Formats: sequence, C-alpha cells, structure tokens
Amino acid sequence: MTETATPHRLKSSLKLAAALGAGASMAFFGTMALQGETAKPLSSMIQRDASPPDREGPLGGYADIVERVAPSVVSIATSTKVATAAASQDPYADELRRFFGIPDGRLPQGAIPRREGMGSGVILTSDGYLVTNNHVIDGATEIKVSLPNDKKTYDAEVVGADPKTDLAVLKIDATDLPTISVADSSVMKVGDTVLAIGNPFGLSQTVTSGIVSALGRSNMSIVDYENFIQTNASINPGNSGGALVDNKGRLVGINTAILSRTGGNVGIGFAIPINMVVNIVDQLITTGEIQRGYLGVMLGDLTPDLAEAMGVKDDGVLVNTVLDNTPAKEAGLEDGDIIVRVDNQPAKDMQKTRLYVSSKRPGSKLDLTVLRDGKETPIAVTIGRLPEEGQLAQNGFPSRNTTPSNGPEPFIEGLKVDDLKERYRQQLNAEEIEGIVITEVAPDSEAATKGLKAGDIITEVGRTKVASLKD
Repeated sequence: MTETATPHRLKSSLKLAAALGAGASMAFFGTMALQGETAKPLSSMIQRDASPPDREGPLGGYADIVERVAPSVVSIATSTKVATAAASQDPYADELRRFFGIPDGRLPQGAIPRREGMGSGVILTSDGYLVTNNHVIDGATEIKVSLPNDKKTYDAEVVGADPKTDLAVLKIDATDLPTISVADSSVMKVGDTVLAIGNPFGLSQTVTSGIVSALGRSNMSIVDYENFIQTNASINPGNSGGALVDNKGRLVGINTAILSRTGGNVGIGFAIPINMVVNIVDQLITTGEIQRGYLGVMLGDLTPDLAEAMGVKDDGVLVNTVLDNTPAKEAGLEDGDIIVRVDNQPAKDMQKTRLYVSSKRPGSKLDLTVLRDGKETPIAVTIGRLPEEGQLAQNGFPSRNTTPSNGPEPFIEGLKVDDLKERYRQQLNAEEIEGIVITEVAPDSEAATKGLKAGDIITEVGRTKVASLKD
C-alpha cells in the first residue's frame, strides 16, 4: 500500500462546547481599512534591511536573536459559531483538549456551539498591524491576540484578507508594540539558517531551527499563488501565521503549511516569502483589496520535447493562447510566441512568470522579449487588472472518465479528445478558446508522462491551429 503525503495548513482547530460569558466582546470584521485612520504604504511603516543574511562565523546559538525577535510573534485565538457541537475531525483535538483541561466536546445545557482555533501572527508595525494566515481567521466571529510580554488580550479586527495567497492583516488597538525587521527574501539561498517561531499546539513562543531546504516551491495545491520557502525547521499545527527568521533575526517568511502523511511535522514545511507578504499586506492596508496584474494569455512550460518539436532551445515560456480583448492582444503577442525575458530577466518557468505578472500593479508597464519565427522581438505591455472571474487555467477538469464508451477513438495512443462543446467550455471557463479538449489520458501512456491531463485544450498541432476533431 502506498502512502500519499499531502499538504496541511497549520491552523490547529478544536470544536468545543462553550457559551459566551457575560460581557464577552465581539469584534466587527470588515474587509476595508479601518475608519478614521489614514492608510499609509506599509513600506513607510516597517523596518527594512535588504542585506544578505550572515553566512560567516561559528555557530554560537540563537539566544540573542530569539530574545530580540520573539516578542513580535503573537498568539491568535479564534472562535466561530457552528451549527452543531459535533466532535472535531482535527487529529490533534484530543491532545489539545487534554492540554486545556477540557474533558470532552459535549455541549452544556443552553450553551452556544462554537469552534475554537489557534494560530500565530507577527507584529509588523508598532501601532498594531499584524500579519497571519487567512486560514487562521477565516470565518471567525471573534479573534483574540495575546502578546508574549503582555498579560492583556486584545480584540483584533480584520483589515483585509487574501485567500489566494493565504494571508490576512489584523489590527489591534495598541501602541509602542515590539516590531520585527523585514528582510529581502529574494537574497535567500538554499542552506541558509532559519528559525521558526510560533505557538504549536498552544505552546507559546516555541522556537525551532533548520535551514532553507528549497526556494520557489509551487504546484503544491495549497493556494492559487505559490512561491514557498521550504524549510526543515520543525513547524506544527498552531505555527500558522508565525515567523520564519534568518540568522540576523529578520523576518523572511510567514509559516503556512506542512507536507505530511500524518498531519505532524516530518521536516517539510512551507513559508510565504516576505517579499510577497509585504506586497499583499501593503495593498490590504492601503486599499482593502488586492489588484493583480493580467496579461490575458494561457502559458505553458517549454519542455525539451516541445522545444525540439518547435526547433528552438528549451529556454522560455510558451504562449499557448492569446485571448481577445486583453492587454496581451493589444500589445501584439501571438499564439506560439516564446517569452524568453520578462523585464530583462530570463523567463524559464511558467509559474514564476505568472506570479511575477500577477504582482505587477494594473496600469504598469511590462517589457517582454519573445522568440517568434526564430527571431527575438521586444514587446511592451500595459498590465491590466485580473478579472474576478475567469482565471482561465486549463486544469480543474472534473473527471478523467467523462468520455462515454462509444465516444471518440483515441487521438494518439493513450489520449482521447473531443470537440470543445458548450458543456466543456462552461466547466473549463473556456468560452473564448478554439480547440479540442482532452477527455481521457491513460495513466501509463506516453501522453501522461509528457504531462497531458484531462481538461487540457489542444489549440495547435504541428503549429497548425485546430478548432475541431475534423481539423
């Protein structure tokens, strides 16, 4: 039997039966900046130190770093009304129940059923702005923040949240709070020392050490926009929203998820890099919403096999389809173009290119260099705003087994296709695309090994456009 490791977000939740006590305060949650406050860019309120981490000198322990940094890492407790007081499915529920001295999850007479959750957060500004994970506070009707050096508990309001990156910004009514210095995560290297600070299983101010195991992790199916720092620093449920710091005590990431067969730590954890965090948090504080850049293209990685078939080098990102009435179309991008540079930086990975474009503000300029008919062509694009609907990704097809037994014959060995009928267009959000849809891929076929999946849409064969099976 083969075990499958799956990503786990790190919020530790527990369904408890608890009534609201007299005088309990309820925080009001909105998605816009707080009234009565002047929204300032985050860059004007945080400390920045863009130098590389310290990579020289003997290891002397981390006590000084922890003493300086830990006060800015807080505990977050959430409470959510639920329809029933059913037992929690959280594998750590019993352990947490014992930890807090709660005998069971039965509902006392007249009590209001609630789900209690725990997580971590990081203070970014001295006047009370905190960052955490969206999944820590998602759906909560009450959020409490506890500072490590302050016995007082603060009610927190949600300034804004972005589920697509799993980030949220909270505000507490406090001043002169301890803050943390923010690094430049782009200078991190695999092997750099890092510390994870948070509140696993409610154990506040827990510190673990490790290294950066990998950079730029994506395709983890955790959130829509992924560029994770991978680390072997031990992180567990309750660490969500906590700090990942370097050996200068600077914030390099926000701990978010682990890869595990059991839900416990096995040395594979993921943190959102701080450069992405600052971009998202800045927009949430200043505007209350996220505006992502939009080109209007469907991209694909240029694999060695595909590059050989097209007679080009395997460096670049393939433009599969340019959608009508989009910034890419207006700028002159064409189907089959190969993007080799973006803002004068090499384009080698579809996910990173997509992430970079999305980070650009609408209305800004993007300089592309594309390979077309063997020649490099510069193209300047004015970035648009990503529509709320229609991410236009060619995945998420509901099933590999939608082709009836009497359906189309195999297109090539191991691959079945069909005309792009209306039901497929609706399922794939492909109203403006012409092509044929892959309905089934044999698991052990060459098509599967090349990365083809049910729900992919074929728009060209041998550089010739196809709009139907007949073509």
